[in-house]
Amino acid sequence: MSLQSVYEVASTRPSSTAVVHDDTPVSYAGFAAAIATTCRCLQGRELPQDRTVVVMIRNLLHCWTTVLALQALGLNTVSVRSPAVLAALGLGKVATLVTTETDAESHEPDLDPSMGYEIIQIPAPTFDTEDATIARPFALGATPGGHILYTSGTTGNYKKIFWSGELQRRRNSERIGSMADFNASTVFHCADFGLWTAAGYKNPLATWHAGGCVILDQRPDWYAHFLQSGLTHTTLVPDKLHQLVAFIREQQPPPGMGDFRLFVTSGFLSHGLAEQIMNLVTRKLENAYGSTEASIMVLRSQVHELDDLHWLNPVPQRVVEIVDEQGRACPAGVEGEVRLRLLELDCHAYMDDPAASSRFFRDGCFYPGDMAMRRADGRVRILGRSTDVINLRGQKLSVAPVEQAIQARLGVAAVCLFSSITAGGDNELAIAIESARWPEKSVLDDLRHQFAEFEQVQFALLPQFPRTQTGTSKIDRITLRKLIYTDSATA
Repeated sequence: MSLQSVYEVASTRPSSTAVVHDDTPVSYAGFAAAIATTCRCLQGRELPQDRTVVVMIRNLLHCWTTVLALQALGLNTVSVRSPAVLAALGLGKVATLVTTETDAESHEPDLDPSMGYEIIQIPAPTFDTEDATIARPFALGATPGGHILYTSGTTGNYKKIFWSGELQRRRNSERIGSMADFNASTVFHCADFGLWTAAGYKNPLATWHAGGCVILDQRPDWYAHFLQSGLTHTTLVPDKLHQLVAFIREQQPPPGMGDFRLFVTSGFLSHGLAEQIMNLVTRKLENAYGSTEASIMVLRSQVHELDDLHWLNPVPQRVVEIVDEQGRACPAGVEGEVRLRLLELDCHAYMDDPAASSRFFRDGCFYPGDMAMRRADGRVRILGRSTDVINLRGQKLSVAPVEQAIQARLGVAAVCLFSSITAGGDNELAIAIESARWPEKSVLDDLRHQFAEFEQVQFALLPQFPRTQTGTSKIDRITLRKLIYTDSATA
């Protein structure tokens, strides 16, 4: 289980640093002791063994300590930011919500006991020991608890993914194996990713499994401390990279370049941003593509030439296919849908959602909902989402409200939005308009200005959108996307 790795290092290298939270270091002995103390605090409560325990703690170090303590007691956990998220998750088996006394005060107006869960307040963990002898004061449960990750995915709704405790160590070993330089000297900067995200949950576990150090930084000015943190690895989304680059450019004199591996995921990385990263941040830039459902990144490539920035190599541990609507492999240079062959360690279904499971998991494969193209040399380029979510610098946004507002403003039959990437590597928004004639140019120019977050905004005019053949006749977004990127009626 995940906690076992922490105890193993605490017993052999107790003074080694396990976590640095906002510049405060915590040794493995201190981390293990805090987890054990939290276990003892929770053991006195009647925690139902067949239910999920919700952890709502803003401090990431305290949150990790509590989650690992609960899992050591054999309980399944899920981490949420707020009561509103909990209500939206639809977890039918929630019995208990654990929070710290400080967090309970800030959340109290929104906590809703009528939802049926008991609210347990615990003291904030302390990490003030270097004594390895107290690293394992109790026997770990025979069946460790698991954890629920959740994602908005391509539907805009939460989809829940359960990772059982029994598979955690095998998944961690696979992640370490996919990065050959992952070891006890690794210092992984995990920023402020929460435990409900893949990056926020998988990366710390793998780092502790290797005996390395995890950096958690929740300060608003995290970027001011980033290059001085001693990191060797990090995963960041484009939005955070923009903050980091902007800060570095303002410094006089600018700080020196770092020597660490930087994985960019969850959004489009433009040529301009990539060039600034390699000139100001680190030369070890890797563009990566993965999903919460898979235990490792499935496509990634170190950036050597900007012309090849978005052409990624499938990792040796995974089979990534590009297929047409009939599930047949697309030839090189032909756009299709991404399909990932599932292995035992991957997720195979969503919790409590058979409809979404049957849609995204079929015939031993996972369909993440992205369009892509394969090059003759085997490298793959992700072209964008195939459904009704746009990816705005790592943030997945439901397009329905925006589309409705634009449709009403333009007075047209329908509007669809698609995020993608241009041949030049720019983050692009395509606005498809269903109308017999173009709206006024001044209105289109104003819309371009409102979407200034995108490096390019293009419009496509079609007299009629393609529709599905079902009774509801919904817009066929996959076909529409193909049309707007090949049709000449753009502006």
